Amino acid sequence: MAVKFTKLKLKHEWLGNPKGAVMEINSAMAHKLFLRKVAVPVEKDKPKAKDVALPPKDKMMKPVRQKRVLNKP
Repeated sequence: MAVKFTKLKLKHEWLGNPKGAVMEINSAMAHKLFLRKVAVPVEKDKPKAKDVALPPKDKMMKPVRQKRVLNKP
């Protein structure tokens, strides 16, 4: 029988591991920590949707600046 591991984040210090540590431990031990509310399961990261890419810029071109227009009466 294969051992399953669960990824969790500690809410309190546990066996010398600091609060906020993320670790992967045996599922049976993780379940005990969840019941004692010492740890919470880590949600799997979903890949973020990328924004629409901007058109390529030529790095050798100087930026175009607008001239100030003075309001003359």
